[in-house]
Amino acid sequence: MTLTITPLPEFPLIESGDDLAELILVAVERAGISLAAGDILVLAQKIVSKAEGRRVNLSNIIPSQKAVDVSSQIDKDARLVELILQESNSILRTRPGTIIVEHRLGFVCA
Repeated sequence: MTLTITPLPEFPLIESGDDLAELILVAVERAGISLAAGDILVLAQKIVSKAEGRRVNLSNIIPSQKAVDVSSQIDKDARLVELILQESNSILRTRPGTIIVEHRLGFVCA
């Protein structure tokens, strides 16, 4: 078995509403890559979130008391912690600089 990692050159910046599948197919074709059964494409969560229109202006977030408490434990902005809490079922672990949660879809994320 061989592992080959090939970045897609000239991949555009993603905006809300972009069709990621179409953009990926165009980029794959432009790069001269042919996909085969069993190939795996890896995407950064950030571009998926951007395409889904999930950008949030932190200045509009009012942190809960729980977010404030957790933010003091992990040394992160309480507004960011509030967003993390809103997307999570539970906090599994914290330490300075890190919060590990169970995402609402069941994924464990740091």
